[in-house]
Amino acid sequence: MIAQNENLYNRLIDSMPELSDKELLWLERYIYTKCSDDMKLSCRNDNTDISICFIPTSKDQTNNYVPAQNVAQIVNVINAIDAEKINIYMDMQGLASTEGYTILAVLSMLSNEVHSRIEIKEIITSHYRAGQFAGYIDNNEMKRYEINKLISGMSAFVHYGKVDEIMSYWKSRGIENKHVDSLLNAMRRVDEGISLCNTSDLETGINYLRYLFKNTPKEELPEVESNIFRILEDSIRRDYGALLEGDSLDALELVRWAMNKGFYQQCLTIIESRIPRNIVDSGFLYYAVDEASKTKALEEFNKLYWDAAPKDRWGFDDLAHYFIKFYGRAQIRNTDTAPNTGDRQRDFTQYRIAALDNKSEGIIKSYSALADNRELLEKVLYSYYALGSIRNNVNHAADQPAVDFMSVDMENNENVNLLRDGIFDFVKAYDEARAYIAEHAKEPIVNMQITKEEFKTFTNDNKMNNAGKKSFQKNNNFRKNNNNRFFRGNRNRFDNNQNRQESASDRPKPVQGQAASAEHPSSAMRRPANPAVRTSGNEQHVTVKTDDPSSKTTRIVIDIE
Repeated sequence: MIAQNENLYNRLIDSMPELSDKELLWLERYIYTKCSDDMKLSCRNDNTDISICFIPTSKDQTNNYVPAQNVAQIVNVINAIDAEKINIYMDMQGLASTEGYTILAVLSMLSNEVHSRIEIKEIITSHYRAGQFAGYIDNNEMKRYEINKLISGMSAFVHYGKVDEIMSYWKSRGIENKHVDSLLNAMRRVDEGISLCNTSDLETGINYLRYLFKNTPKEELPEVESNIFRILEDSIRRDYGALLEGDSLDALELVRWAMNKGFYQQCLTIIESRIPRNIVDSGFLYYAVDEASKTKALEEFNKLYWDAAPKDRWGFDDLAHYFIKFYGRAQIRNTDTAPNTGDRQRDFTQYRIAALDNKSEGIIKSYSALADNRELLEKVLYSYYALGSIRNNVNHAADQPAVDFMSVDMENNENVNLLRDGIFDFVKAYDEARAYIAEHAKEPIVNMQITKEEFKTFTNDNKMNNAGKKSFQKNNNFRKNNNNRFFRGNRNRFDNNQNRQESASDRPKPVQGQAASAEHPSSAMRRPANPAVRTSGNEQHVTVKTDDPSSKTTRIVIDIE
């Protein structure tokens, strides 16, 4: 009571005769000896081997502490400790709020490092007042620290999709609550989808969040946690917006959400995996409007299915995806009537649009709800196809030569700008196309798609043992010719290397016992003879022999299929 109640202590002293400082000190010690053991501070047995290190602090000319220098000194001392594990117990007594929380923030950053040795175990504030028998200790600092970490974790999830801090806080509280457990599992699936660029995981997490917000009853929580998780859910609702509305997830809204967050690689993954089918479902470009056109599409896809190598037939699992992404790629290379603008993706876009009038050699007629606005249709398709080239340029760009980094514009990344602009153009074009169809479509779009089951049944009933042999041979010859040109290029380089070796072999050989040098090439170098080349099936066989009769013949097989 006396230790925690300043007024009570002062009344006790006032009721006594006037005491000297020495007598007052004796009285305080006497009162302390009469206190129960649980009120006294004592050294625990497991603390006997703990060493205490005092870290000097810096003051400025006005005798005020300098927080920045003090933080640096504390960090240096901690980093110099030779121990596998460092537990920190912090007393913020005597620190101004800014200084104390600056030090705490830095220590928190150190403890959050991967494989950190540091763990913050306890934070207190012991209060001291002159003339008071004993100061009281505020034990709520650790809880405030954990709440601040949780708020940081909430921000990390909303901005970056990371859920680690929130999960860590919830586990530390030891509270059982099915709704929060389910909420965190959904958030973790979103985190994994973003980290792995896995659209299915991302969609599963978002769909589960929508379900929880609509259907799961909320159990009672302690007041602090109840307020925190209510704020978290409200933040998620505002951030995810349209993704949590309706009964299904809209692919374009998912792209827009990822774009607004700067998740450009995730944008590409979503566009790659979801947009082709969405283009067909939205009526931008599709392949059947009645039973006759559907049957023709079935026959066309069936022929291409059996033409394809077994390892490539997975592409027909989703015909809408195949129709937009792959259909026509091989055919355009084998026709003389294809557009030739110098832009491969522009040529392919125009080739696909020409099929609306059945004027694209090698592919079936196509249909579109944007048939009366070809310019907008081209804008949508080209922005989609161009993203493929942009992705390849960004992800598979050749290493750049070393440059003076001081001369590089560090504020702007050309690859990021290129990718961001490409995604923005695609989303803008897609929105325009949707708005145009919504405004001008007078009748519902007749879009008869082939289901996966229908196609599987049709391919089983119409197996083609010699399927599309002529078409396959034409495409295969095209690949062979390209590969042969590549092989001949390598052959020329091989001959050039051989000529250089022959020139080197004309130089004087070193006498026995003489070390090889630039003027006297080593006699161990063997000059290869002209390679023998023969063709077998789809393979090129190159036999290389050396002048050394003891050497083995080397055969190099290049598969050109």
